[in-house]
Amino acid sequence: MFGSMIFGMWEKWDQLDGAYFCFISLSSIGFGDFVPGERVYTARIEPSFIICSLYLMLGMALVAMCFNLMQ
Repeated sequence: MFGSMIFGMWEKWDQLDGAYFCFISLSSIGFGDFVPGERVYTARIEPSFIICSLYLMLGMALVAMCFNLMQ
């Protein structure tokens, strides 16, 4: 829920789109229909990109740890 609220606020998505993006990204399916940062056209690095990357990396690591615990 936290990720969907953050992505919804940053990307001007609604709650359902944010939750869909988080589920698809963290499960490593990655359809590519929702991409964070599409509305930004500048070449500068924004803190939201760094936070988004950290969120996705830590989330995917958490999902991988859960799969390893189930084995």
